[in-house]
Amino acid sequence: MSGMVMPSDGHAYVVRYSVSPGSFVWIALAGTVTVSSVRIAVTTNEPRALILSVLGGGLLLYLLITHLARLGKVALRVDSRGITFGGRAFRYRETTHVVPWRAIRTVVVYRTYGYRVQGLGGATGRFLGLHGTEAPIVLPERPDPITDPDGYAAMIKRLTRRVPHVPPDVTYASRRIWGWLLHQDRLTEVVRRFAPEVTVVDAG
Repeated sequence: MSGMVMPSDGHAYVVRYSVSPGSFVWIALAGTVTVSSVRIAVTTNEPRALILSVLGGGLLLYLLITHLARLGKVALRVDSRGITFGGRAFRYRETTHVVPWRAIRTVVVYRTYGYRVQGLGGATGRFLGLHGTEAPIVLPERPDPITDPDGYAAMIKRLTRRVPHVPPDVTYASRRIWGWLLHQDRLTEVVRRFAPEVTVVDAG
């Protein structure tokens, strides 16, 4: 993305990074594991408890730093230009990407499951993906099918195995809904406003 200044648009749908329920659960879990392990290590001198406390503390620190690094920044923007995916915590500018409407055929909301089968086991993640009009949509940090065909083929193979109920070109052009909340009705409404030819699908 060449610039980080977002145009003003009163009808845009903008979601910013925050502490979502899912991320809060992970932070709370990491904190609980760390505190419990430290107590056990101090009272029993158990080496495994010490190792677990270090691992739990490292995970807790990572979660806190990544959330603070992008807190309040744009995670998703849907406006007259297209769909903007906000970037990663430590490379936000480089990994923020705008996909123009002319490149999008379908917007797909989908979930991944514990047993890699739709509806079997608990949902392990929720994602927003894009189906391109003519060619796969290439997001930052994804292997390009033109410049890196082997990497692209390997990734498509992995995605087909891990998310069999969603076309691999959609999972390839997707971002996880993590650290932000998606209101699907609002998303659908704004997509219809700016790009009535683009459909929004919930793939389950």
